Parts: sequence; structure tokens; C-alpha cells
Amino acid sequence: AIALSVAHDSHNIICVGVSNEEMYAAIQALIDQEGGFVLVENGQVIASLPLPIAGLMSDLTGEEVSQRLKHLHDTAY
Repeated sequence: AIALSVAHDSHNIICVGVSNEEMYAAIQALIDQEGGFVLVENGQVIASLPLPIAGLMSDLTGEEVSQRLKHLHDTAY
């Protein structure tokens, strides 16, 4: 499942997954990290990028954000 808090039309959480349990785990992890992006497989977070500033912005360096986004993309595919 993937859950994210960056949804510019509504600024609500968006989650897509193959089961309610996976989506629940992804949403809970997203809430726990205060927004961002979360990938969950078999109930475990396998990649994430926290965006704790309003669920839209990071407090990490640009380089770290870039690396985490690449890892999220690579892990998702």
C-alpha cells in the first residue's frame, strides 16, 4: 500500500492498496510520521519520506529528500 499527504486538490490523505489491512498500516504510519509518503508491504513500512511541516514540506536537506524520493520510487516499482 502507498499513502501520502500531498494531494493538492484536497490536502487529504490518499491511500491505495490491495487490502484494508495494508492500507490501514500505511495510513497509521503516515499519521505517526506527521505526513509525507509511506510504502507498506506485509504490514511493514518499507520506505518513507516524512513531511512534518503541514504534511507538505520536509525539514531534511534537499539532497536527503531527493535520495528518499528516489528510494520510494525504486521500491514501489
